[in-house]
Amino acid sequence: MKQLQITLLGFLLLSFTQTTWAEFRTWNITGQGSVRAELVSEKYGLLTLKTSSKKTIRVSMRNLSSDDLAYLKTTFPLTTKVVVSTTTERYNEGRYFSRNDLIFRDKITITQTSKISLSEELTATFFVIGRKSRENKFVVLDKTIKKFRLSTSKPFTIWNGYRMFPDHDVLFDVKRYGYLLLITDKAGKVISAESDRDVFAEKYKSFLKANRRTWLTSKLVII
Repeated sequence: MKQLQITLLGFLLLSFTQTTWAEFRTWNITGQGSVRAELVSEKYGLLTLKTSSKKTIRVSMRNLSSDDLAYLKTTFPLTTKVVVSTTTERYNEGRYFSRNDLIFRDKITITQTSKISLSEELTATFFVIGRKSRENKFVVLDKTIKKFRLSTSKPFTIWNGYRMFPDHDVLFDVKRYGYLLLITDKAGKVISAESDRDVFAEKYKSFLKANRRTWLTSKLVII
């Protein structure tokens, strides 16, 4: 009985997905005028539309009106999968390094999981956040900003690197606690907030104006 319920649920989810994807509406296309059709698929910025008479039309997203692009952005909002891998190296040589100095390097891979490849330029801001346990405060250890364009076929990778000086730096007694990745559009609107700490994702507005070495209380007051 349980297997039947699972199968039925899968069928209902599939039916809902297909219904949402295939919505008849009027598209305003440069050089072709208005066309009433449903969206069948999208690949590499090329839409496949189908009219009620089963005629197939292929349209570049560059030729869509601003209303059509706004519809796609609203109906199929950007969703991503983020993978962060961190490596550390200890330096014990050189004039400016002590034996306890650490070099941290993060590799941030952003993969689009939503159906539509919106070709607009986005900005990724990656915060590395430390915690000073004695004072119960957070601090931005590093901030990396990159502009990019996402694609459903190719992930985007960001690299960063920063040093911690536990022997003599102002960040003494601070340990890395987590990260926060904010993706914003051209208008500066946050369209995605990803973190390995729920509190950072929920309170992302606390970090919008934060720079490296910015301190925040444990309550993450909006700044």
